[in-house]
Amino acid sequence: MTHTILTLGVDRFVVRHLSDSGLSVEPDLPVEEALAAVRNRTVAAVLVATGHPVADATLARLRGEPPMDSVATVAILPRGVFAAVEQAFGAGADDVASVEEAPELATRLHAIARGGAPQGSAASAVVADPQRTRRTAFGRVLRRAGFSVRFAVEPQDLAGVQADGCVVADATLATEAVASGATAAGLWVLTAEGPEVRRVRETAPAGRVAVHDRAGAIENVLFHLNELSNPGVTDARATPRVLWSAPMRWRVAGGDEGGWGMAFNLNKGGVYVRTLGVLPFGTPVWVEMQPAGATRRVHIEAKVVWRKAFGATTRPLAPAGMGLVWTDATVADRAILDAGYERLRAEQSVALAA
Repeated sequence: MTHTILTLGVDRFVVRHLSDSGLSVEPDLPVEEALAAVRNRTVAAVLVATGHPVADATLARLRGEPPMDSVATVAILPRGVFAAVEQAFGAGADDVASVEEAPELATRLHAIARGGAPQGSAASAVVADPQRTRRTAFGRVLRRAGFSVRFAVEPQDLAGVQADGCVVADATLATEAVASGATAAGLWVLTAEGPEVRRVRETAPAGRVAVHDRAGAIENVLFHLNELSNPGVTDARATPRVLWSAPMRWRVAGGDEGGWGMAFNLNKGGVYVRTLGVLPFGTPVWVEMQPAGATRRVHIEAKVVWRKAFGATTRPLAPAGMGLVWTDATVADRAILDAGYERLRAEQSVALAA
C-alpha cells in the first residue's frame, strides 16, 4: 500500500529529497484536494512550513477531519533553533525538522509509513467541554492513545456517567458531576486555566482525579491519566516523574544522526522525549537542553530504555517518543540538571497540595 506524504509550503529541496528517497509526495495541494487526500487515501504525514499562512490555514482545516487522527504532523523550520522548535511543538506538531535535516526526516517518514494506522481499544473516554476546538483537540489526543471517544457539551450530559475509561472535562461544566459524586467512577481529569487552576485543585475531590492546566501541552492529559491509573507504580518509583515541556536536541552518540524533541516528563534519572525519531533500545544518545530555571543549556549522555512508535496504543499512556536514562555528564551539568528537577518537583508538589 502506498502511503502519501502531503507537504504544505515546504522548501523544494525537502520535497525533492523525500521523493528521491522513495516516498510518495504531493506538494502544495489546494485545500479541497488536501481534504480529499486525507479522506480517501492513506496519508502517513503532513509536513507544514512554519509561518506559512496558506499552509497554516490548510492544516487547520485538515485537523478537523477524523482520518487525521492517524496522520503525523511535522513542522519544517528554515533552520533548527530552540525557540522555534518549542513554538512548533506548542502549536501541535508531532515532530520538527529543519530544511537541512531532510535525510533524517526521510528515514522517520518511511518508518511511519510502514507502521500503519493507530489501533483503538475497548477503553472509553468522555470529553466534556463547551468549546468545540478544545473538544476536538482533546478527542484527537485520546483517540491516538487508543480510547473510544464520545463528547458532552452540557452539564446534564455528565450526570450518571459510569466511565470504564476516563473523563476529561472542563471544570466548570463538570461542577454538578463532581458535586454528585460521579468522579467515584473512572479516571477524571478536570481542565482549567489561569486563576481557576488553583481553585479547582483546592476543591477537587480525593481519589482518581487530576487537574490539567490548559496553559500546558495538551498531551499532558495523558500524563495525568497514566499517573491516576498506576498509583502503585507511581509510589514505587525512586524519584517521582514531573511534567516538563522544553525543547531538546538529540543525536546518536558520536554520530550525525539526530533530531529535535520536546520533553514530556522528567525524573532524576532520565527524561521522556516526544519525537517521531524513536531509536532502538540501548542506543547511546547525546542530549542538549536547558533545565528548568537554568541560564544555559547542558550536555547529557543517555541511552534509550523505552520507546513508543507513532500509532502505537500500548500502555503506559504517552505520546510517540522515547524514554532516556542518564548515563554520564560533567559534574557542573549534572548539578544544573538535578537542580532543575528539584525545582519542578517542588513547584508541582505545591500545586498538587494546594
